[in-house]
Amino acid sequence: MKKVVIGLTMAAALGIAAAAQAQEKFRVGIIDTRKILTESKSGQQSRAELEKMVKERREKLGKEETAIKAMHEKLEKDKLVLNEKQKEQKQKEIQDKVGALKKMSQEAQQEVSKRDNELSAKAGTLLKEIVSGVARQEKLAMVVDKNQSSVLWVDEEVDITEKVLKAYEAKAK
Repeated sequence: MKKVVIGLTMAAALGIAAAAQAQEKFRVGIIDTRKILTESKSGQQSRAELEKMVKERREKLGKEETAIKAMHEKLEKDKLVLNEKQKEQKQKEIQDKVGALKKMSQEAQQEVSKRDNELSAKAGTLLKEIVSGVARQEKLAMVVDKNQSSVLWVDEEVDITEKVLKAYEAKAK
C-alpha cells in the first residue's frame, strides 16, 4: 500500500511539474489594440489629421451648398421676370452645380477614406512589429487582441500546421 501511495504521489508531482512546465511554455498575451491606437500620441495625431481633413472638406462642400441655395432662391425670386428659356437655363445651371457638389462629396469621402486606410496600415505594420518584439521578450506563445478575438502573433514553435498536414495526408490516402 505504501508503494502505491508513493507511486501516486510521484505521478502527481510529475504531472504538476509537467503542467507547470507546459504552462510556462504556452503563455498567451492579450492586448487592446483599440486603446493603443486611440490613446497613443501617434494615434491621436492620426485622428486629429483625419478630423482636420474632414472639417476642411465639409467647409468647402458647405460653401458650395450655400452657393447652390442662393442660386435657387434667386431663380425663385426672378421666376416672374424670366422667360421659359432663361428659367430652363438657370435650372440647368443649378442641376449642374448639384451634380458637381455630389461628385465633390464623393471625392472628399474617398480622399478621407484613403488617408484613413494609409494611416491604419502604417499603424498596423508598426504595431505588429512591436507586438512581435514584446512577445518574444516576454516569452509568449501567442498574442490575442481582446477586442477582435484575433491572434496577432504566434510563436513558430506552437504552430502545428506541418504536423497536421502530414497527418492529414497520411489519413487521406
